[in-house]
Parts: sequence; structure tokens; C-alpha cells
Amino acid sequence: MSLFAKLEQACAAFVERSFASAFPTDLEPEQIARKLVATVEARTTEERGKRTAPGRYTVAVNPDDYERLNAHRAYLEREWAELLREVSGRVGIALRDDPVVVMAARESLPVGAMEVVVDERPLAKKRRPSFRLRMVRGVPANGVYPFERFAKIGRGEDNDIVLADPSVSRMHAEI
Repeated sequence: MSLFAKLEQACAAFVERSFASAFPTDLEPEQIARKLVATVEARTTEERGKRTAPGRYTVAVNPDDYERLNAHRAYLEREWAELLREVSGRVGIALRDDPVVVMAARESLPVGAMEVVVDERPLAKKRRPSFRLRMVRGVPANGVYPFERFAKIGRGEDNDIVLADPSVSRMHAEI
């Protein structure tokens, strides 16, 4: 994020908090949606002609606002995430992660104020599934064949699991 963008964000947060303190009003979901879209726009970067932005955000709100919105929190979080997906797609911004929005209470915020925090922690890498096929009958007895994504089974030598059985076809099955 550029220095100018950080300065602009700090000024906007100061003004929002000041107005929320001076003129407290209930925070509405539409206000959060607009702030999320603005944050995506502010955090968009361009690399090699491709515009990208983070996809995971936390919306911090006053505990009173949180309590009032909490009954619909799961629905709102899904809708805000879907809004980010739609809007970013329309304007040609690729989100780095699937969009996720989480609402959280923060004591330091006045009623009616919010703060959108970008979560840029790397996602845990998903382990590729691995499987083992265990021979129940046949040769070799209790043989175990490990594989990760798929395995071809048959009599032919080009299979991952070769079965020396004349009743099995050359390419018998694929898992």
C-alpha cells in the first residue's frame, strides 16, 4: 500500500471515528458493504497488467453494534463476501483468495464506527490427499498400493497397479 493510500486511510478513519463519537448512530450493513468495497479498491495493486487485491477481511465494530448485528452475522458475512466477489469481477480485480469477511467486536471503536482490517496471512497449504489400496484377495496377499490423485489398475505393465490375473483386463479400472 502506498504512503498516500495509508495517509488517506488514516485520515478517513479519524474522520469516521470523530463523527461516530459526536453523532452516534446505529451502524448499518450497507455502510459496512460500502467500506469493504472501498477497501478492496484501495488495496488493489497492479502487477504485469493484472489487478489484484486481498480477499480476506475483518470488520471491527463496537460491541453494541456487534450485538445488534450478531443474530444475522453469518448471513451478512456471506453476503459481504459475495458482494466482493461480484464487484471485483465486474471491475476486473482478481482477489488473491476466495473472499471471506468476518465481523468482530472491538471495544476501542465508538458506536456507529467500523474498521476494516485486511487479513494477508498466507493460507495454510492444502495437503494433497493420499490413498492406499489394500489387496483383500489375490496375489500378493494383503498387498498395499499407495497413490495420491488417481491410479490405473489392470494387467498391462503401464498401469499403476498391475494385477497378474487373466480374468482382469489390461486396463481394468481407474480410481
